[in-house]
Amino acid sequence: MIDLENLFHTKVWKPVTEIGNQRPNVGRLKTPMDQDGQFVLYNAAWVKEQTTRQAAIEAKKQRQARQKAAVASAELEMQRQRFEMEKQKLALEKEHLVQQKALEVERLKLEKQKQEFEYAKLQARLAEMEAKREKSEIQPKANTKVADDFQAALDRKSLDSRRAARDYYKLALFPIKLTITRKGKETDILWRSIQMVARVTGDDARVKFSLSYKLFDGLPDSVKLFGESTKVQEDKVWMKKSFFAEHEPDWSYLEQANSVLDADLALLISIAGGKSINVYLYDYKQRKRYTRMNIPTVMGALEKNLKKVLRDFHRDQK
Repeated sequence: MIDLENLFHTKVWKPVTEIGNQRPNVGRLKTPMDQDGQFVLYNAAWVKEQTTRQAAIEAKKQRQARQKAAVASAELEMQRQRFEMEKQKLALEKEHLVQQKALEVERLKLEKQKQEFEYAKLQARLAEMEAKREKSEIQPKANTKVADDFQAALDRKSLDSRRAARDYYKLALFPIKLTITRKGKETDILWRSIQMVARVTGDDARVKFSLSYKLFDGLPDSVKLFGESTKVQEDKVWMKKSFFAEHEPDWSYLEQANSVLDADLALLISIAGGKSINVYLYDYKQRKRYTRMNIPTVMGALEKNLKKVLRDFHRDQK
């Protein structure tokens, strides 16, 4: 809508004065009816159209706003649900890990108990076998080679007398404890180790390599195999105080075995592949041990430490 006074000044006055050379005028009616109002042109259709259009625009804006709000709300809800699912998943994984850890601890505990039980059974069995052995040695059966050999050993002279009768110490090599990871190398390592013992004792005029649990080609003729009556076995020579402990010599068994072997010195070697070598020399007369522990796993180191234990033994004999 537009009032006539505004229309006159914007659309009528200027063109009329410039083109028609006239000066139009506008004024109010000089009648009592004039109440300081004005004439107004009103386009009802245009107003309706604009109103309708504006209403449509507003409605569209509101719809879009509602849609955006709904989308944002849906996204927030989805995000919340994802967070909740992730939280539940992490809680389940944590619970699963705790259960797995508990099961692993229980499994290790049961395994340890089983190992301790098996070791106790083994110890009991060994004790029983040892008791039977001692009983059979005290009361030997008649007409058996074992009994004859044992009785013959009891009738021999004392260890001092035997040493006095010769000018060297008789050395016995007991089973070598071999624990390696390189399969197929066992025989080669044993052969080289026994050859090393033969070489070191061959250079020592006071010690003679006399007895061995195993023989290889190339050893001196003076080296003899343990007799059948001795029956020295690795599982008796080497023992473990616990399942996780390292093998070490069973000195009481070595004492019993020597009643038949008639040796002056016992030599024991343990070789753990990739770890170390341990050397034990046992003097039966003095019941003294000479050891070299944690030697590098190379033959040169074994030879060097074999010489050291023999040198320590000779030093005590002076």
